[in-house]
Amino acid sequence: MISELAKLLRVSLSRGKTIIPVKDELQHSRSYMNIQLVRYKERFQMEFQTDKEIEDYCIVKISHSADSRKCNLLRRGKYG
Repeated sequence: MISELAKLLRVSLSRGKTIIPVKDELQHSRSYMNIQLVRYKERFQMEFQTDKEIEDYCIVKISHSADSRKCNLLRRGKYG
């Protein structure tokens, strides 16, 4: 859990950058979801399927984790 929090923080800070590689954003999302798996006692499953070719492309950070949070809220019945 501590290592996942460290990974999450490392990507969140990203040395102040707002544009980061897809692989870093995916790491951020994986860390966030791994923390949620611990928090919710593995009551859900997750799977990441990505094309290795896009991992070096750059995107605006935090795009995936916002979706991850919304999925978590959907699962708990906060939306819909």
